[in-house]
Amino acid sequence: MPIMVEATGRVSGAPSRVSTDHGMLAGFVLDPHPGPAPVGAAHGCEVRCRDERLVGEVLRHGEVGASVAVAGELMLSAVSGPVEDELCVVRVGIEAEHVCFGSVTEPRP
Repeated sequence: MPIMVEATGRVSGAPSRVSTDHGMLAGFVLDPHPGPAPVGAAHGCEVRCRDERLVGEVLRHGEVGASVAVAGELMLSAVSGPVEDELCVVRVGIEAEHVCFGSVTEPRP
């Protein structure tokens, strides 16, 4: 069962276009805690956009520092390499269905 999430924050890693086996996508890094964060909180989440309209929007408006709201499916994958246990190191990403720049209050257009 997919986990749907809504996240807000700032773009902390510039967007880029990436070619995949299934076409093009745009990705950027979302910082959900652009200010002081709770101790131990992660400061980065990869956001991937596969929809052509979203790819264009991300590449046009996704500059570093821009406020952004994202809605989509949470993706978790294990990081390769030696780890203490399976939950020790996880790569977190969001497969975005909706992205809204300039507003951190409402992710859906």
